[in-house]
Amino acid sequence: MRGDLHLGALMIATLVACEIIVRLPFNKALLQISNYTIKATSVLSSERISDNWKEKVLPLYARKICNASLMIFVFILACLSPFAIIGLLAADELSRLFDSLASIKVSFSITLIAIVYIFFRRKLM
Repeated sequence: MRGDLHLGALMIATLVACEIIVRLPFNKALLQISNYTIKATSVLSSERISDNWKEKVLPLYARKICNASLMIFVFILACLSPFAIIGLLAADELSRLFDSLASIKVSFSITLIAIVYIFFRRKLM
């Protein structure tokens, strides 16, 4: 690979990342975080619930929020994996990969490819 990523490799990585995003249950994890945060807030602000019960239930909610947050982190890593694989295949250019991904030109290309792909994917399915 040249110093600048080939558009074909970039496009393939973007399409694979889009498929990963579409197929992973981001919404479920976000809803879990939202629901448990609402429950924890209502328990914490309620005057009718004893402090003893709050001490028992709030760590459970915190654990569930933490687990859902970790899942979102894993999902984000999965979405970035196609770009990391490209970097590993061109091991001598791994640092250039991250520099390229930070450039406006490459970021714009990735965004445009993703938007067009998702648009046509939704039209066809």
